[in-house]
Amino acid sequence: MRVLTISLLRHQAVAPLLTEVRQAGLPRRRAKPRVPRTMAAAAAAPVEETLTVLTYNVWFAPDDLEKRAALLFQQVAEADADIIALQEVTREFVELLNHSGIVAVDPGNGGSSQELGMDAIPRGGQFELVVEPGMGPLKPSGTALLSRWPITAVVHQPFEVGDMDRGLLACVVAVPRSDGRQPTAVAVGTTHLESPEGAGAKDNFKERREQCVAALAGLGRLEADCAVLLGDFNSTRGVDEEAFLQPPFRDAWLVDRPGDPGFTYDANRNPNARVYQSRLDKVAFANTTADDGGAALAVKRSELIGVLPPPRVHADPMSTPPPPSSPLLHASDHYGLCVQFSLTNTR
Repeated sequence: MRVLTISLLRHQAVAPLLTEVRQAGLPRRRAKPRVPRTMAAAAAAPVEETLTVLTYNVWFAPDDLEKRAALLFQQVAEADADIIALQEVTREFVELLNHSGIVAVDPGNGGSSQELGMDAIPRGGQFELVVEPGMGPLKPSGTALLSRWPITAVVHQPFEVGDMDRGLLACVVAVPRSDGRQPTAVAVGTTHLESPEGAGAKDNFKERREQCVAALAGLGRLEADCAVLLGDFNSTRGVDEEAFLQPPFRDAWLVDRPGDPGFTYDANRNPNARVYQSRLDKVAFANTTADDGGAALAVKRSELIGVLPPPRVHADPMSTPPPPSSPLLHASDHYGLCVQFSLTNTR
């Protein structure tokens, strides 16, 4: 099995080379514990769990922020995800998140969960929260990860290309097993690749390609049994950008719904979106292939979150039309993407 050398440094530069991902292969497998011979048969029995992940670009705009955030928190709760990735997170949004009941609360910090920074919170509550560092006047928004399960390592890797100060925020999550054995280590990363600024070179296609390669390589460096990269890939060129995901990483939506456009940004349905439709947001996953067993993710289902029905149309010209209704409130200019995996472990 080909693996990468492991490093859990919080800031680690990764050369954005496509060959690096191809050579790197899979997330590094953790060392297999020695199992007594009498337990070998039981240890080999596969154990299947369910892991649900959700990615949502929450839109940094201040428009109706409190109302939109409340709606988004409701949608997140209904999705019942184990791991949540957010993009375009502002300080104001984090403050609302801290008081939403979703995030773990530190009683010693006046009821607020944490200061913006690298540290996760392992104290009571539903989710641990990690927020990308460095947000401020020059960087008004960033990314965040929330995990229902313990976070054992955190990495923030700024990209070497692009002018928008983007990067990879990643962690290792210890997913518990129903058989009581050692938790499954899942490397989870979120990113927000360079946004398009216009046509031609301003589309920033090249920058996104190199950033995606760097994100996959950075995630592959974490010591884990399998990996998930989710976020806003800003994919505006369809199949050309689908090729950014090199094996062993696969696009969960294409695995589950080939032929379904899956627009997570849709100006035809979402009044907050601009003039186009695209599947900007993605969930990618990779498994180990060790001969002695390991963990394997398989897509069970995928769905868009926050898609609202279009306004009602008065179709009867002979009756009095109802008063015009205001557009339905959308939580963001994007839709969320939720993927449920089966997680089979043979260790």
